[in-house]
Amino acid sequence: MRQRLFRRMGLKLLAVLCAIIGWLIVINISDPIGTKIFSPIPVTLKNENILTDNNMVYQILDNTDSVSVQVTAPRSVLSALTESDIQVVADFDNITLMNTVPLQASAMRYSRDIEEITLETSNLKLEVEMASTRQISVDVRASGTPQDGFAVSALSATPSVVTVTGPESLMEKVASLETVVLVEDRRASFSSSSTVRVLDSDGKEIDSSRISLSDEDVLVDVTMLPTKSVNLKLNTSGECASGYRLVEVVSDPTTVVITGETSVLSGISTITIPAKEVDISGAVKNVQKEINIEEYLPEGATVPENEKSVITVTAKIEKLVEQTFSVPASQISIANTPANMTASFGSLTSVNVTVSGTQSDIADMTVNDIKASIDLKNLELGLNTVEVALITPEGISVTQPVSVQVTLLDATPASGGA
Repeated sequence: MRQRLFRRMGLKLLAVLCAIIGWLIVINISDPIGTKIFSPIPVTLKNENILTDNNMVYQILDNTDSVSVQVTAPRSVLSALTESDIQVVADFDNITLMNTVPLQASAMRYSRDIEEITLETSNLKLEVEMASTRQISVDVRASGTPQDGFAVSALSATPSVVTVTGPESLMEKVASLETVVLVEDRRASFSSSSTVRVLDSDGKEIDSSRISLSDEDVLVDVTMLPTKSVNLKLNTSGECASGYRLVEVVSDPTTVVITGETSVLSGISTITIPAKEVDISGAVKNVQKEINIEEYLPEGATVPENEKSVITVTAKIEKLVEQTFSVPASQISIANTPANMTASFGSLTSVNVTVSGTQSDIADMTVNDIKASIDLKNLELGLNTVEVALITPEGISVTQPVSVQVTLLDATPASGGA
């Protein structure tokens, strides 16, 4: 029996081999081998903590976190495969000294039917840096215009401090954190969630894709209160140098807007700037001082967030100049001429009056602006020296007294002789 079983074994093996070859030929004819490119396939990152645990951060370069994969397999398999069936893994445990991570591709389905999987890009390319961490306060800024008569009195963020982590080279550019809350047409206090922005020293936003924040959003509390526009009362201390005059004291702005409860605002009509703030002692030119008015606001009043709290006060100092005017004698008025007497200036036709004032005041002045008079009360007959009373425009002063000689004559009619 055994001999019969193994009789013609060679022919039997040849028949099996021919059958297999025939089957392969049929398969290749009906389902030939082909290739197909699947793209883009996102790279799955594994064991990233290899870097992060060592206080390092990384950036993927050249878009190597998305690759093309070529699969060789029967066409029936290729037609059934999709991008989601292909997995490409970058295991950071295999990172090289060149900061590259080898990529490994595999198929989630039909892996036994796939003859070959090849990657167009074989490595994930990285830029690796030491990480830097800082805690930075969040500045809150209001945007928009509230309803008339209302303003933002206070802004606060929770949390007020955020931890910022990123590569050292980028963290050097980080200057501040800011969040912006919209207050357009608001009149009542409210709270709102707001996104934190990372800014450089120029106030420009930095791409935060490589920066991590402990809180990307903060809760902003906005306090809205009524407003009031009030005038400023400005004072100075000291005296400017001899030959100079304080002309005026002005501020920019001339009025300020404050906010507070209605009961507080109703009691405020002006804000007084103490004389000590603007000292003009010995000044020969304008004295300018920046003053924070919040220091002089009554309790309960503040400057709104969108208004300036600092004003500029300017004490205008001008040099005095002198000019002499010739006042005609006919322009001198005479008062209280004694009874039965007449007054005469004799040959006097004019008097010289020297005045002092600022250049602008003197330039606008004429002789007709000087009012001159004399008082003859209680004077006697004959020649008298009388001081002239002079009235000049505001800001103009007479530098020295002016006197004239007046002769009083008897005006009694002479009696006839016998």
